[in-house]
Amino acid sequence: MNDIQIFNDEFFEDEIRDGFYIPGMVKRGWAAELEVLREIDRICSKYDIEYFADWGSLLATVRHGGFIPWDDDLDITMKRSDYKKFLSHMDELPEGFEIINYHTNEDYWQFLSRIVGKKRICFEEDHLARFHQFPYICGVDIFILDYRSDDPVKENDRCLLAKYIIAVSDAIENGSLTGSKLEDSLKKIENLSARSLPRNLSDYDLRIKLYELCEDVFDMYNDAPGENITQLFPFGINNPDFNFPSKYYSRSIRLPYENTRIPVPLEYTKVLEKRYGDFMRLVKTWGGHDYPYFASQQKELEDVLDFEVPSFKFTDNLLKKATSPEGDTYKSLVRKYALALDEAVKELISFAASNERENVAQLCGMLQKSATDLGTLIEQWKGDGTKTVTYLEQFCEMLFEIYSGNYNEDELTNLFNAILSASDALINRREVVFLPFKADYFERFRPYYNEAVSDENTDVYVVPLPYYYKKLNGTLHDIHYDINDYPENVPVTDYTDFNLAAHHPDIIYFQNPYDEWNDTTSLPKAFYSGELSSRCENLIYIPWFSVDKFTKDDAVPYTNTAKYVAMPGVLRADYIYLDAQWLKEIYIERLCDFAGEDTRKIWEDKIKAKNNPSEKPVSNHKKIIAYSPNISVVSAYGDKIVEKISSVLDIFYENKNDITLLWFEDDLIEKELSSDNPELYEKYKTLADEFKAAGWGIYDTSGDIDALVKKCDAFYGDAGHIAHLFRMAQKPVMIENPEIT
Repeated sequence: MNDIQIFNDEFFEDEIRDGFYIPGMVKRGWAAELEVLREIDRICSKYDIEYFADWGSLLATVRHGGFIPWDDDLDITMKRSDYKKFLSHMDELPEGFEIINYHTNEDYWQFLSRIVGKKRICFEEDHLARFHQFPYICGVDIFILDYRSDDPVKENDRCLLAKYIIAVSDAIENGSLTGSKLEDSLKKIENLSARSLPRNLSDYDLRIKLYELCEDVFDMYNDAPGENITQLFPFGINNPDFNFPSKYYSRSIRLPYENTRIPVPLEYTKVLEKRYGDFMRLVKTWGGHDYPYFASQQKELEDVLDFEVPSFKFTDNLLKKATSPEGDTYKSLVRKYALALDEAVKELISFAASNERENVAQLCGMLQKSATDLGTLIEQWKGDGTKTVTYLEQFCEMLFEIYSGNYNEDELTNLFNAILSASDALINRREVVFLPFKADYFERFRPYYNEAVSDENTDVYVVPLPYYYKKLNGTLHDIHYDINDYPENVPVTDYTDFNLAAHHPDIIYFQNPYDEWNDTTSLPKAFYSGELSSRCENLIYIPWFSVDKFTKDDAVPYTNTAKYVAMPGVLRADYIYLDAQWLKEIYIERLCDFAGEDTRKIWEDKIKAKNNPSEKPVSNHKKIIAYSPNISVVSAYGDKIVEKISSVLDIFYENKNDITLLWFEDDLIEKELSSDNPELYEKYKTLADEFKAAGWGIYDTSGDIDALVKKCDAFYGDAGHIAHLFRMAQKPVMIENPEIT
């Protein structure tokens, strides 16, 4: 884990996963938690201590290959013997790291521990550097697994005793158990546990002793592992059915998680099915704990600081159209040149009619210079090949002829009228400029781009924008510019070659609404929304992303709208184009929360719900179906899964003329199964080898899941991350049932 856990700056950009908007600061929190896990993993690896991803983190690992987008905590679990060994090495945690449990914190009365990178909010430079510019308290929760007794009577007695000890401790804390009643309770505990408890302790120290005794009760059957294992606290102690077969946790394997790998139970599919049922079904429950988990820390920080934390705030000026800066635009300059040339040509005609040769010669030279300057200006504006420049070149040739004595007033008048007409056509052409945030996001512009380029009277420019990465203190670094990544059929212009002020387009479409208020990136100030508003007639905002439907009552996704709706570009835009009416309503609610209810009519007018779904290309190619058995299912079902795979291959072989089967190899099968169950591995390997030798399908050992999803039309196989990615790509998914062959 320590060798490959590297975060590049792109990781911290705001991102959409599974239709959910993830702000950059949440991702900084993710990375900070993984830094804590890195140290836990280091100690565990050093001392052969086994741990497993647990709860939402287990689901996240298997289904998402990383954090669940709308979750932000990291949970692991250890068997109690490993947990006790781990606690004995806490002195090896790096400086600043701390363990939080009932031994170290007076107000933490839980039977689990939390490892944190620092026990306070910290803005020290070295801390921010280590924890990816995340100043808040972050950590990893460690839950504990205990074996159940195979004797239900003994197990019930154990749980009753543990609950009684906890109840006595709680009664001491709230003052309801004192004097002789307390003594009677302590004696009862001693009789039931066959352990003595010290007297003459403070209430706090007595509670510590009771909790230690309770943990001994939890540990009662771990020396002789039973058939089932559980987390006694907080669930198994009250629910005798909250159990997992011990074999599920026989050992761990490591699965991808963000940019690293973390351990999960070998039979993770069985664990998840027992805990969640259909764990592949996305249930976007916006509960469990506050979101983001550091929000309360932010509030506490604001309450104690003697200065106001910088934040984007509403002012009435944000609703006023920015005034265009003084200075000539291309259109105004062409207009001025054309008017000046018109006056000069009229004067030339007058001089020629009066046969004033010296004045004609002098004026021809001046007109040639002005025509050349105008042509250069137009080429700078519109590029080569315009009619106006062609006419101006002919005009300069005619002026030379006039200078030489060959003058024809009708020819001069006709040509110059053509110049004026062509100049007017240039001036009257619409200009539309697209300012994509990143090449990957250009497709969000595509319907409007296609519409613009289809208009013969519109000149279209695509000007990709650079952006910087940003530290917590606002320092910018590492400019990112992906101008070479755009589709070949989309001509692009380098922003350094495009004078936005001089063009002053009719419409600017833009995607980045944040200005300086994004946590992790920033544009050059020249492309902040206030500047853009002043340099065009209409500024139109189109988000670079789309999100899945939610309502204002869905607190978690609505919380995140503050990070992308209540932003300068949204307020300053003349129009906002969104995907759907429900999203328009969300924007209106957030903007009214931010700017006041009296602004509602403004948002209702400027926000347009435009449904522009991407057209799916029609393909006549032979369909490719991805098939991927995974290590967890193969290990759990043994010979039965071998029969299942054989049956699947037979079915696809029968249909090989219509469908191509692509068998995507799970490299963990060889790595884990070859030593754990060599007989089963040989049977599996025989099937794979025969499939490869037959040549009627594809056997993919690349490990490139993203390429797999792009290449294949559908997925068939075991539940997990690959199946989830196919679903997110809106491609058909069928989860195989190993019980049916």
